[in-house]
Amino acid sequence: MQSPLKPSTFFGNYVADVITSMVKILQDWAWTFCFFLSGDFLSTQKDFFKDPHRHWQASVAYVNVLIPLLCLLPVWFRLMQVC
Repeated sequence: MQSPLKPSTFFGNYVADVITSMVKILQDWAWTFCFFLSGDFLSTQKDFFKDPHRHWQASVAYVNVLIPLLCLLPVWFRLMQVC
């Protein structure tokens, strides 16, 4: 995490490469985490189709904050290593 200030080590490069490659998996983990925390796994399909906009998948925090951060942060860490 000190990459712009200090030279990065082999281990730091390897971890940054792995995390950069796992962006889609991180998004899936975030979706799963939100799905179980919200309790949506307890609702039926009928409940979902009644009011689909009340669910967390359509929330501004999930769509416009969490997912873009999960896409940007690993790439940002990798960029700081090579700068």
